[in-house]
Amino acid sequence: MAVFQRATSKGHTQEYHFKFMFKRKTYYGVCEGCTTKVKAEAYEKLQIETLKRGSEQRTAKAYAENLRDLLTGGHEIKLSEVFQLAMSKPRKRAFSEKQGQRKQAIFDDFIAFMTEKYPDIVNVPQVQVAHAEEYIAFIREHGRFSKDVVYERAGKSLQWKTPEKLSNKTANDFLMICKEVFSLVMRDCGLLDNPFNFIPKLSREETCREAFSEEEIKAIRNSKNDFCRNLFNIGFVTYDKAVLSVILGKYGLTV
Repeated sequence: MAVFQRATSKGHTQEYHFKFMFKRKTYYGVCEGCTTKVKAEAYEKLQIETLKRGSEQRTAKAYAENLRDLLTGGHEIKLSEVFQLAMSKPRKRAFSEKQGQRKQAIFDDFIAFMTEKYPDIVNVPQVQVAHAEEYIAFIREHGRFSKDVVYERAGKSLQWKTPEKLSNKTANDFLMICKEVFSLVMRDCGLLDNPFNFIPKLSREETCREAFSEEEIKAIRNSKNDFCRNLFNIGFVTYDKAVLSVILGKYGLTV
């Protein structure tokens, strides 16, 4: 370890510099704001302690990851490769090509989210519950992360923008497909738990409306379209007249 003032053509620099070795690597630089040797030595000591703490943290993390892999028999698998691995697993029921494409489109959206938000996370075991919760919360509020969807149909590449809001059912599909992918590769990746396991599904959306509005019923009965009018009359004949009387009475109509 050493602190010194660098020699220049005009004498020595006002600020001190440091130079030391740590784990066979040389570190050097300016002791910023340090114009005395005492301050410079304190600055250098702080740099060394910071490097030591970082090294200890990396060592502890590596130990935890190695222990996890040892206990589970897993190994590192990249997020970009995990979907294909999951789909290659044996399953009870085969799915169609179209279903497979939809599953991939949904999981690719999660990959796009992680790539942009957390570019340093590249392997499956690095994905935490917090990441899964953040992604599902995002799609429930804002829809798909990737708004532009490109797909192939009849040999042509088509592109369309997705809606800003997903239905509860579609949002649940995103959750279940991400959960499915992680569940299928848990042993391969050495996962102790599935990050999507603790996220609850949204409740089903329930809507209640009359089969036809007043205007729609009148329009059908008075329609000049023979097919619609005859179909409406068949309904009168085949449906319970007492029930029809009550329903139509609400709209000022009679059987």
